[in-house]
Amino acid sequence: MNKYEKRFFTLLEKTTRTTPQGGKGTLKAKATKKFGKGKMSCSKARKLKTKKATSHTKAQANWFLNFHCQK
Repeated sequence: MNKYEKRFFTLLEKTTRTTPQGGKGTLKAKATKKFGKGKMSCSKARKLKTKKATSHTKAQANWFLNFHCQK
């Protein structure tokens, strides 16, 4: 098993996810760095969409809001 296959098999969840939950570069990691530990919430996602945020961070926050924060 090469290092790329090992990375996929070490994930705890059986999904198409390529990085572990809370891993480097994920929305949860960015929110934790900025706001401290805790669950990812709709308010944290909205706060991440500031003018200084990168387009990738904004896209991740929009995805979270669309899937988890609909009323």
